[in-house]
Amino acid sequence: MRLEYLESWREIAIRPNPDECHEEDMEFLEKEIDDLDDLSQRCLKVRNEMNSILPMHDLTKIDDDLVVKKSAIVNAGDGLYYEPSCSGPSIIAKGSTICYYSGHRHNFNSQKFLKDRSYLLNVEGDVLVDPCPLFHIKARYINDPLNETAINCEFVPEVSKFRCVVVAKRHIYPGEELYLSYGPIYWSQQEIRGTVYRVDKTL
Repeated sequence: MRLEYLESWREIAIRPNPDECHEEDMEFLEKEIDDLDDLSQRCLKVRNEMNSILPMHDLTKIDDDLVVKKSAIVNAGDGLYYEPSCSGPSIIAKGSTICYYSGHRHNFNSQKFLKDRSYLLNVEGDVLVDPCPLFHIKARYINDPLNETAINCEFVPEVSKFRCVVVAKRHIYPGEELYLSYGPIYWSQQEIRGTVYRVDKTL
């Protein structure tokens, strides 16, 4: 609620009623003219506070069977693999939920202040999530092979929960690395920043 009225105040000049305004923001109400720079900084401060106390990330039944280790893609760093235990399912069936891509919540304004935007995902509209600082979110390790035939999972937005579900596009077998498409917008931005890695097109 506090972040909503602060951002509405900054973007479209809708001031909150005094009885709805947080006591720490009352100083802004006392000014005749809105200080947009100060409001922007307050929005970022409150958003950072909110992100620091987000509830625990949801786990799936196969979370323990998802293993982070070196990717088969050249220069891609770590990847995410399906390595089930003896008691786990032998395959991940097509259409099954694998894990969730979530993280700190941002909009298009707040994301501009991030030092590293390479993990940002636009869930829908003005809703973006960033798992960059949250190493326990396994979906952040799924790579894009830049090869349609290698892709075995996809994102399905779940806007009400500020995340995307990672869903199997086909049956996934033990030992397979998980791959999905980041989309052309992501890669065009990486080319501008000069951070595209080389991939093995034979994957």
